[in-house]
Formats: sequence, C-alpha cells, structure tokens
Amino acid sequence: MPETEGLGHRYGDGPPVLADIDLTVPDGQLLALVGPSGCGKSTLPRCVAGLTRPATGRIVLDGTPVDRVPDRLGVVFQNYSRSLFPWLSVRENVALPLRRRGLDRARRHEEAARMLEQVGLAGTERRRPWQLSGGMRQRVALARALATRPALLLMDEPPPPPERRGRCPQARWTRRPARTWRTCCCGCTAPRA
Repeated sequence: MPETEGLGHRYGDGPPVLADIDLTVPDGQLLALVGPSGCGKSTLPRCVAGLTRPATGRIVLDGTPVDRVPDRLGVVFQNYSRSLFPWLSVRENVALPLRRRGLDRARRHEEAARMLEQVGLAGTERRRPWQLSGGMRQRVALARALATRPALLLMDEPPPPPERRGRCPQARWTRRPARTWRTCCCGCTAPRA
C-alpha cells in the first residue's frame, strides 16, 4: 500500500508542482490521477516509484520508506515504445524482468506467454515490437510490468477508454491484478473533452 505524507516537489527554481500531498491507497485499489499538463500528475507516481526524489515529505510502500526504486514495482511509461527492446522478441521483452526473480528460461517464457494471453496478445510471442501496432506495443509493456506481479503498478497516460462503460479491455487488464494479487494500480491522464 503506497502512502505519502507532506509530499512536495518542484523543478529547479520553479513553482511547486506538488505541495503537501497526503495520500493512502489501499492494496488492490485502482487510482486515477486526472489533470491538465504540468499539474504534477506524472510527478507524483514518479516520486512514489523512487524515480524522482521529492523535495519534501515521506513515501512509504508496504511499510518500507521509499528511497530507491522498490522491488515490487511495475511501470508503463508514457513513451512505452522506448522501454521495449527492438532486438528482443515480444516474449523476451515480457520475460526480461523475471530474470531478477531467478526463474529459469523455460519458466520465464511460460510466465511471459501467460501475461501476453492476459492482455490479448497470445500468438505474438515470436514477433518483434516494431512489427506490432502502437496499441499492441503498449500491451506488451503492460504485460512486462505485470509479469513480476507487482505490489504497485504505475501507468502514465494509459490508452483512452471507449465511450461505453464496461467495454474497455485495458480496465479489465488492470482490475484482474488488483483483485488477484492485491496490486495497487495508478494511472495518470489528462481530462478528456
């Protein structure tokens, strides 16, 4: 469960981007940060993820102060295509973070196939990221972030949902880990017109 107390941040001598943020998100919850460009909606999760050091305040994840990138973190960056390695297959991209878990190659590939199936990409395992559409590449990045079964999943600018509620597969792909693994999922996006 991520928690912040008095969190604040500013870039250089500029105005505060975050000021005195107190936030507690229970395990298994979905959180959406919505706001215009420049309001700090991407800075807050970057601080929680240990990717940006806040100017003030305290961050705790699962009872442990965050002073570096936590082990049980999954991130889907806004520029998700840049986080995929073009020389690796889709399966190898998804399996990459599982090396740190000490899983052998066969087990990593099995888990990668399971995650790809969960995000609707079964059958793409041998393709390269550059052979996929932008939306498919984003799902590969999501599958890789989910492969480690993170305690916290951060998504910067997830894809927009369709007009009708209940028809958004992206919501299904984040609700499942929230329910099953008690993953806290946080997405940042700009308001839609």
